[in-house]
Amino acid sequence: DDKNTGTKLFGNYKYSCNGAAYLSGGHCSVTVNNDGKILMSYHTRFSDSGEAYQTRVHQLVLTENGWLAPLPFEFTDEKAIQSFTKEEISTQYEFVAHGNSTVSTENWSDIDKIVFPTQKITLNSDGSISGIVKYTTDTGNTAVSSEPVEASWNLKTGTPYITFTIGDATYSGVITKQADESYERNEKLVFVAVGDNNECISGVAVNK
Repeated sequence: DDKNTGTKLFGNYKYSCNGAAYLSGGHCSVTVNNDGKILMSYHTRFSDSGEAYQTRVHQLVLTENGWLAPLPFEFTDEKAIQSFTKEEISTQYEFVAHGNSTVSTENWSDIDKIVFPTQKITLNSDGSISGIVKYTTDTGNTAVSSEPVEASWNLKTGTPYITFTIGDATYSGVITKQADESYERNEKLVFVAVGDNNECISGVAVNK
């Protein structure tokens, strides 16, 4: 019924390494490997292929407060979740706020209007975040306005646990490394977090 119920793990999105935007992720199943990795299998459509779809598998990670959240890229048997220093992860990221609305369109020429904006943000070494904005959208999820919002981040020393405060919301997350979805499969810092506003955010480092 397109009702906004529960926590939406991700919406329609596109990172620069993706050839097309990923759409309509859903119909998922979850399995746990013998090594403890939690994997989510689901189908996705693409902004350049009409109604055709493919299956994808993403690793789910547990945040410090116990929520499951999907790492941004397809699972490629990556290493165990790693930990980093603040200096190592202070860099620029492609950032997506996935929201909690359910939107659709019957007109493929309007697909770009329902893909969540990818922002360029920077996790500064002083714990502040530069470049993050809050979007206001209409009922079709078309971004109609945006305004800067105060934001900060903090890494729990010796762990992969990262916390974001964006406006009035606090997000509990995990930061690690994954191979991206480019032809070269470049290893990148990535994060995912779940907010107390029932929304997910994710990010991919631009250069690390």
